[in-house]
Amino acid sequence: MFVRTLIQEPSRPLQSTGRWTKTPSVSTTTRHSGGNAPFPPPDRRSMDIEQLIAIYGPLVITIGAAFEGQTAVVIGGILAHNGVLSLGVVFATGALGSGVLDHLLFVLGRSFRHTAFVQRFIAKPGFAKTLQLIERYPNAFILSFRFLFGLRAAGPVAVGVSQVSHWRFGILNALGSCLWSGLFAGFGYALGPVALTLFDQLGPHAGSIALAVTGLVLVAGLIAWRWHVWNRRERPIP
Repeated sequence: MFVRTLIQEPSRPLQSTGRWTKTPSVSTTTRHSGGNAPFPPPDRRSMDIEQLIAIYGPLVITIGAAFEGQTAVVIGGILAHNGVLSLGVVFATGALGSGVLDHLLFVLGRSFRHTAFVQRFIAKPGFAKTLQLIERYPNAFILSFRFLFGLRAAGPVAVGVSQVSHWRFGILNALGSCLWSGLFAGFGYALGPVALTLFDQLGPHAGSIALAVTGLVLVAGLIAWRWHVWNRRERPIP
């Protein structure tokens, strides 16, 4: 009844002076049961960022898992620990991105081995040894090449060039992508408290630092990509 009276009668005259004064407006903050310290109002900008991450985060993790690697899945695990994303969604999107791209690379090695893209892998010095390893331990290689440095892209292409059947690679590739995504998503989830503590210590500069680091990573990636393309053009395939 008191709140309704305040809302319906925002002002009233003071009979002793004849002047008008406003009654206290209803506060937008709620108080504890003790009635002392108010809860701070929610940060709308932070809520908007979390909503954007919740909407576009799965797509970003899928693309990042396919083309970048485990970093996107680890960051997704950190966000899952903070409640922004679901850990199951991070796991599923990471496995999807990794598994789909590796299967496409396998198809390129199997059906388009005479193209320039596949021939670049075949021309590398260690490709013949990789084929021998695949022929000896096909199952173990398909399950583990994601974890081996230098075989993230060359591994599925080499399996496509080998004699491993399509159905065997499909099953083991799905299993391997699930193991890979689960490991790094779980690692990011376990790393969540440490990352959140670090962000709290950075305080108001966290957004600027994250933006600067993202910009540097993008610029460095673009430079590395352009150098790689230029280097390939300068060295013709024998």
